[in-house]
This record gives sequence, structure tokens and C-alpha cells, in this order.
Amino acid sequence: MNELRVVGAANIVAVCYLCNVAGEELRCECACLGTGNGYVHYLCLKASATAANASWVEGDGIDSFISPWKVCGLCHNNYGSRFAMTMAVHFVRSVQENFRPVTDNWKQIESKYYMMSVQLSLQHRMSDWQKDNVMKNANLIMCLIKHEGGSRLTLTSRRWKSIVSNCFQARGVIMLMCGGPESVNNALHEFSMQRSMAASNNDQTGVMRAHRLIEYLEDDFRAGEDLEDYAFQLTLVD
Repeated sequence: MNELRVVGAANIVAVCYLCNVAGEELRCECACLGTGNGYVHYLCLKASATAANASWVEGDGIDSFISPWKVCGLCHNNYGSRFAMTMAVHFVRSVQENFRPVTDNWKQIESKYYMMSVQLSLQHRMSDWQKDNVMKNANLIMCLIKHEGGSRLTLTSRRWKSIVSNCFQARGVIMLMCGGPESVNNALHEFSMQRSMAASNNDQTGVMRAHRLIEYLEDDFRAGEDLEDYAFQLTLVD
């Protein structure tokens, strides 16, 4: 088996911190890089995260359900974007394979929402299929939340409203990226829906963010401007 040397420490052989085995396929895309720690196999991390989800109980909180898939267990920092995207895909598949869709709809929602968020953060020059995936995920998340209904939706309505608000923003950004004569108006509609949802959730930060997106689009956009570059600028508005 070929060995992988630790970046910045040529005499140290990298080993997976979960299985303690070396190999070229190891990855380290977190704050551990260069320390000799944090190297891991995708399959080992997937198995560890799946096991953590299996022992998870609702009282632990939603963040602890997602955390094994996106945060290094050693340095406790988020994984880099490409690694995060791979783990997000594994997360969605794990939830689909291991949890019942009727009783665990919210787990589907959380996993797909995380994947959508990672997709948007990867790069502003997304391929057409990536844009289509973000839009499909946003629409599916909203449909799942609508279908969830009942007491669980009542108990966690603030979380669901926050997710739907962000889905409206994602749809607006993708509409701009896709271009077309109605892109600006369609995006403005999505950002307006984002603002309304945030307001119904008493989320003043969300309201201000949506308001700034609308204001930015109404005041700064110029005819003939590259809509995809413009959409990327919108994702940077705090």
C-alpha cells in the first residue's frame, strides 16, 4: 500500500484517525491539516457518522444529528467545501436508507437542506445540473415541510420557517444564475417571500437580510450585467 506523507511534515505517515490505517486515499480538509491529525477515509467517516446518527435521540438537538457529517471529530471545525459536498451526499443517502420517510420526514428535510447549503457555498460558477439540483432540493424541502404538518410542525415551526426562508433565498439566487428576461422579477418575488417568512418567524435578522437582498437588487442592478456574477454577489450579502 502506498503511503501518504503529512503536508509540512515529510517524515510523518498519515493514518486514518478512525481505523489507524495508512493509504493514498486518506483526506484531511479541516483545521487539522499539517498537524498529522485529522486524516480519514470517506468510508470510515461515513460509517462513524451513520453510527452516531443511529444512537442519536431527539433530545440531543438537530445540530448534533448533522454534526458528525460536517465537523471534524478532532479539531471540531467544518470540513472544506469539496469534502463537505461529498459528505453531504453521503448524509442524504444515509438518511434515505436508514430512516423511515413517513415518521422521519424531518431527517430528510435536514439532510437535504444541509446538502443544498453546501452546494450553494461551493462556487458561483455552477454547472446547469448543479443549479438544477439546488432548485430541486429547495422545492423538495418545502414540499416535505408542507407534508410534515401536524404536531411536529407545530413543535418545531421556527426551525421549519427558517429553512423555508432560506429555500426562498436559494431559489432566488438560482433564478438569477439561470438568467432570462424575467430573472430579476422572479428573484425579487422569492426574496420578498423570504422576507415574509422571516417576519412570520419573528426573525429580525432574516428580515433584514432579505430586505438587503431586495434593496441590493432593486438599487444596484444594471441592464446587461452578468446575472450569474450578480447572483454570486447576492450570496455574499450579510
